Amino acid sequence: MADIFLVDFDKTISFNDSTDALMKKHNPAGLKIIREKYRNKELTIMGFIKTCLESLNITKEEYLKTLGEEMKIDKTFREFAESGLDYRIVSAGSKLNVTGSLDSKGIHVDEKLILSNIVNFENNNMITLEFPYEDKEKSFGVDKKSLVLKYKNEGYRVFFAGDGPSDYEAVKVADYVFVRAGSRLVNYCNENNIIFREFIDFSDLLKQYREEFYGTK
Repeated sequence: MADIFLVDFDKTISFNDSTDALMKKHNPAGLKIIREKYRNKELTIMGFIKTCLESLNITKEEYLKTLGEEMKIDKTFREFAESGLDYRIVSAGSKLNVTGSLDSKGIHVDEKLILSNIVNFENNNMITLEFPYEDKEKSFGVDKKSLVLKYKNEGYRVFFAGDGPSDYEAVKVADYVFVRAGSRLVNYCNENNIIFREFIDFSDLLKQYREEFYGTK
C-alpha cells in the first residue's frame, strides 16, 4: 500500500497565517471586524477567508510582495518536500497564498500538489475567490475530510498533518495523524480520543515516520 501525506499550510508549514498577514498589512481595521464576526459564529472559516481576501484592494504584485515579506515558513519543510514522499498541501486559504509564501523562501512546490482555493485578480484590483474543493456545508472552504477519503478509496494509506479547526474533520478519518506541537489540534485530538503524533518540525515528522513505520532513521 502506497503512503501519501495530506499537509495543512497555515500554521503547519508556516508559523503564521497567510490571510492574517495580508489583512494586517492592507486592511487591519477590516480584519478586526471580520474576526469578531467569526468569533461570534456569524462567519464560517470559508466565510472568514472569502470576506477577508475579497476585501483587499491590491494588485497581484502587492499581494505576493506581502507574502514574501511577512510569511514565516518552517525551513525544514524543504527537507520534507525533497524527501521523495508523495504529498499534497491541503489549505483552506488559497493556492496563491501557498505558492507565494513558499516561492519567496526558495521552496518550489508544483501547483498540482496544492489543493486549495483560487484567487482571481480582476479589473481595478478586485479580488474574487473560487472554491473547487468546498464542503457541502460551506463551512471550511476546502473539504479536507473528503480529500482524505478520496485518497483512501484510491488505495493509499493516508497520513494527515495539521494544526487547527479546518483540520478537525480530516483527522477523524485519516489513517495516521501528525499534529503541530502546541496547536489547537492537540487539544481537539485529546478531547475526541483521536490517536496522533505530535511533531516539532518537519525533520521531526520525517524522523518519527521513518522510525515508526519503516524502522529507519
